[in-house]
Amino acid sequence: MNRPAQTLLAAPAIGERSAQENPTDQDPQRPPKKSSGSPAASIRALLIALSLSVVTPSSVLAVSAVWLLNPGSGDWNPGTNWSTSPVAPVTAGDTATFNISTVTSLTLSGSVTIGSITFQPGASAFTINTNGQNLAVEGIGIVNNSGKAQAITNNGAAFQAGITGITIVAAGSTQFLNASTAGSATITNYGGAFSGGSGGSTQFLNASTAASATITNYGGDVFGARSGLTEFLGTSTAGNATITNNGGASGAEGGSTFFFDRSDGGTARAITNGNGSFDISGLTTAGMGIGSIEGSGNYFLGSKMLSVGGNNLSTTVSGVIQDGGASGGTGGSLTKVGTGTLTLTGTNTYSGGTTISAGTLQLGNGGTTGSIAGNVTDNAILAFSRSDAFTFGGVISGTGSVQQIGTGTAVLTANNTYTGGTTISAGTLQLGAGGTTGSIVANVTDNAALIFDHSNAITFPGVISGTGSVTQAGTGTLILTGDNTYTGGTTIAAGSTLQLGVG
Repeated sequence: MNRPAQTLLAAPAIGERSAQENPTDQDPQRPPKKSSGSPAASIRALLIALSLSVVTPSSVLAVSAVWLLNPGSGDWNPGTNWSTSPVAPVTAGDTATFNISTVTSLTLSGSVTIGSITFQPGASAFTINTNGQNLAVEGIGIVNNSGKAQAITNNGAAFQAGITGITIVAAGSTQFLNASTAGSATITNYGGAFSGGSGGSTQFLNASTAASATITNYGGDVFGARSGLTEFLGTSTAGNATITNNGGASGAEGGSTFFFDRSDGGTARAITNGNGSFDISGLTTAGMGIGSIEGSGNYFLGSKMLSVGGNNLSTTVSGVIQDGGASGGTGGSLTKVGTGTLTLTGTNTYSGGTTISAGTLQLGNGGTTGSIAGNVTDNAILAFSRSDAFTFGGVISGTGSVQQIGTGTAVLTANNTYTGGTTISAGTLQLGAGGTTGSIVANVTDNAALIFDHSNAITFPGVISGTGSVTQAGTGTLILTGDNTYTGGTTIAAGSTLQLGVG
């Protein structure tokens, strides 16, 4: 992976403490642990304190600076590179404006707190590298009128060789405070470059928003290295950003996104791959919504509810949606909203159940994987699309429908109460597995195969239509009371009984 060049600087990022200060403290750029006195609380308290402590005294006038057409260097901090020379925009309330310039790659040589960053129409495409420092935006935020992608890069901690030996370059960080916005910025948080090295980080605090930013969190570069990460705290929101969490090297952390406090995912698109993670276990609310989720990575719910689909995209999660996470918790639940289709092809283990309010939740994508645990409240569409025989033991209730669209056999073993009907387009839908449970109540459009397999007498009151077949495979008695019109024929296994009507 190509990484921007870094300068020999050892200044720690804001919020980062050395092991000598308190060797038992967790790295403040890591996911907090669940306890009232945890590093999580310390991180939040520290960041909030920072947001309060950077207010410019009334005796200091705010600076409204423009980056020069021909600055002497790419260093943000010297005032000689700005129109307000010798003063640079480095304190709260200051504004920084960018137009056309011959120097478009900027680095920070010291921490910067700023009210807003504006890219004017026609401005060059800039890259701002925090370079082991902290960039805090606390006013309007980032306004991009240039029509070009504008980037912020937070590099991970790295070793660099110098004249006198090896220097550790601290991880860089960016904070958005108050009601500031990331606008349409491209923000990259790289993972650490050595074992134990922290990654770059971005925090959204207070009521700030990621807006339409593109944020990428990379995993650690080597075994033991920590990841780049993004955190949402307070009442901040992911807006309609695109957030990608990439996996790390073998034995390294994957890129991560964490939601704490009363933050929310808005209509953002979350893409999590490899050992990357997306974690809402630290919320203090019952849960949150997000536009969409996808990828092969891990989604941690803790005890919270994640509502997915607000951006109406159709996406696939091949990773695992599960309880737990940095803050712990069990009983996480998933709610599907929006008009799109969410396809799950992993073995998902979250234990709080599933609700389908709109669109389609599809288990499997034509292969042999794709499952959830627990009951489903189906008020839209639940689809099964697997090529093997598999059993779903949860109760399906609600006003929605069920579709069997895979070439395999879906076996329903609970007594289901959903009222929206059932469609069998391919493969087989089997009710029961030789026991006394496994039923549905509404009509069936059968264009493939429907099997009943019970050891007791069972009555099916719905109407079976379509071009498919019906098989009575159980040792009990199947009683059909509807005026059925299916045309694919009927098979009664040896020892089975099929009864038409109850008169």
